[in-house]
Amino acid sequence: MLLAILLAASAAGIGSPGASDTTALIREVTAEVEQLRGLHRKVNLKVELLDGPLFTAQVRAKALADFTPAVVAEERARWLAFDLAPADADPAKIVLEVLDEQVVGFYDQHEKKLFIRSGDSSAPPDLMRIVLAHEIEHALQDQNFGIPDLAALPDDDVRLARMALLEGDAMAVMTAYAAQRAGKPVKDAIAGSAEMMQRAGTAGLAASAAKLKQAPAVVREELLFPYAQGFALVAEAYKLGGFAMVDKLFANPPRSTHQVLHPDAYFAGEEPVPVPSPGLPPGAKLLVRGRMGELGTRLALEICMDPSVGRDFTPSWAGDAFTVYELHGHAELVWETAWSGDAAQNAANLFRLLAPCWSEQRGVSTEVHIAKKGALVAVARGTADLDALLALPMPKPPQRAPTTPPAIKDTPHQ
Repeated sequence: MLLAILLAASAAGIGSPGASDTTALIREVTAEVEQLRGLHRKVNLKVELLDGPLFTAQVRAKALADFTPAVVAEERARWLAFDLAPADADPAKIVLEVLDEQVVGFYDQHEKKLFIRSGDSSAPPDLMRIVLAHEIEHALQDQNFGIPDLAALPDDDVRLARMALLEGDAMAVMTAYAAQRAGKPVKDAIAGSAEMMQRAGTAGLAASAAKLKQAPAVVREELLFPYAQGFALVAEAYKLGGFAMVDKLFANPPRSTHQVLHPDAYFAGEEPVPVPSPGLPPGAKLLVRGRMGELGTRLALEICMDPSVGRDFTPSWAGDAFTVYELHGHAELVWETAWSGDAAQNAANLFRLLAPCWSEQRGVSTEVHIAKKGALVAVARGTADLDALLALPMPKPPQRAPTTPPAIKDTPHQ
């Protein structure tokens, strides 16, 4: 279960009318969202309203289907290698607690069905409509563009970028729908709401959510990123050309959190440098491979330094790849990063500041090495030969046309 809407008031559920009224409401909201968004059903939507306990059970079942033992083991290895959470932290347990608190509805792309939490008659009457608008948009995304199997995407950075598009679009539709019902300009509402979420930041968005607030920073950031940062990217596209421009994002989705964090990089066609995954030394057991991306790199830096340092520096991220493996009874990490401009030397200096923090960890090598070659900086927690790693040829980034389509001024705009 990957496409859930996070709302501060979710724990209580939302009020729902009787069965016949609910059917009429779903049809009404669906027709309104179709007209607003410019997307239409290929088949009728399936919606199931569940009271609190049944909805919680459904959310947990879908989440546990995603958090297989292999996925949990890989996430634990990543958290351990980058010191993102305590060694005994259980990713599945933490995320499930957050979802229990925060989720009011989700779309299951495998069952092709919307699930909505119901049961609180004291909730604002329009909340049901807004939640439906968000989740109906996910169903329309699936029927018009297709929602991929997110688990099959290459790494967490690509997954977060794709989720940002899906959730950002649904946030924009939800906001536009609420504005339209209130008789307010849709364009102003989308721009203003996206900007407000940016100003609030993760701390502000999680302030009223106890479990989310208590979760490790990596959980808060990665759960909220698709909604806040994805909304900002979609809002920028909408400003350029309405929902017709947003459709073009689905034809050419963002491939990194860097592109989501910096819409100008997306529209300029900037691609991550395809850094190869570091290999395994003899006798090592692979634990996880992946890419941290700009967001993950910033989170790793924030473990040992003021968050403003990472936020100011990581926009120079250009690519990375890491490998975590077990050797001689403990975990080791090899992480190769690429940087734009002259940022590589500063990156090497910042990574050296991680060594004192990492030296206090258990279960992972406390031996830290840093090496730099041109725009590349490699980090090892363990005995990896970084000079040999940096000596390997680096593929050139692929060339592609900028994402910005022509004739923006001719694009229909609400």
